[in-house]
Amino acid sequence: MKKEKSCGAIVYRKQEGVIQFLLIHQALGHWTFPKGHVEDGETEQQTAYREIIEETGVEVSFEDGFRVVNTYSPKEDTLKDVIFFLAQPIGGHEEPQPSEVSDVRWLTCVEAHAIITYPSDRALLKKAIDHIRLRGDWKEY
Repeated sequence: MKKEKSCGAIVYRKQEGVIQFLLIHQALGHWTFPKGHVEDGETEQQTAYREIIEETGVEVSFEDGFRVVNTYSPKEDTLKDVIFFLAQPIGGHEEPQPSEVSDVRWLTCVEAHAIITYPSDRALLKKAIDHIRLRGDWKEY
């Protein structure tokens, strides 16, 4: 069985007292979090950082203590691990990668939950929210 590995992050910010999440609309039609394949010699966070900048134009800083692995089979005889971190923006500006991403949006939790294509990504959003809430950074949805 072929093994693949991608890395990305749930990027969030607090804007006017509201937590917002960065989502991409892939050219194939799916709403998800930015992520991509690991290149030779990269660490997981280096991959996630590169992919976030390439797909969204946003530079990020990763938070400690959050690493979630989603494993699934994208096609027969292939098993894929996608590692997600939690990050906040530190620079750049939203600009979709023309070859892969048709839109980049900051959305509230409710908006993000409604638009995310895959149930596994909605579960990932919930894990991120729970992590943020446990730190006391966010009291309401």
